[in-house]
Amino acid sequence: MRNGHDGRISRSNDGGAGALLRDKTRKLGKKPVSQQTKETVCRIVCTGRPEGETHWSCRGVARRVGIGHTSANLILCGHGLRPHLANGRNYSDDPGSEAKLRDVVGLYL
Repeated sequence: MRNGHDGRISRSNDGGAGALLRDKTRKLGKKPVSQQTKETVCRIVCTGRPEGETHWSCRGVARRVGIGHTSANLILCGHGLRPHLANGRNYSDDPGSEAKLRDVVGLYL
């Protein structure tokens, strides 16, 4: 098994002392998410709901935009968006809901 010292020794043997002074070339990391993609994620979450769902999830937004779910989560957290939480109360559209509410509350009072 080779440790870090063996790697440095072989680099100095292969390239001389100058090889130790230069950094070894490595693969580049992932490209950062563009500002346009961030704006798209925010616009999607703020303007509507996914079809057949109650709210957006990080994975759903990521799938729609074509980025990773971790990136989508970081974008949402960075903008303070939490689509899984309801911002207000849901009121009934039923015209008789007020009478029904009085009946139910009257049972317990």
